[in-house]
Amino acid sequence: LATAAAGQEPYAIAIGGLSSLPGQIGLWLWIYALVFHACHGVRHLLWDSLHGLDRRAQFRHNLVELMATVLSTAAAFLFIHGPRLLNAFA
Repeated sequence: LATAAAGQEPYAIAIGGLSSLPGQIGLWLWIYALVFHACHGVRHLLWDSLHGLDRRAQFRHNLVELMATVLSTAAAFLFIHGPRLLNAFA
């Protein structure tokens, strides 16, 4: 938003950087971190209700949290890039 408010030239530079491969990787890592944070928040809600406080349940919740994060990020990736990927293989 700041580059868009600054004018066309800074915005074009920002879009060029974010459209590059390193920029795309950085954005998807940021999305992964955002989804992980949301999944971890759900885990804290479980802890607030006094569920899953023993060591075995925490290990199980670790695995579920990581799987949910990876699957949610992959679903977002396919939602955004899926049509383009399907057209590439058609």
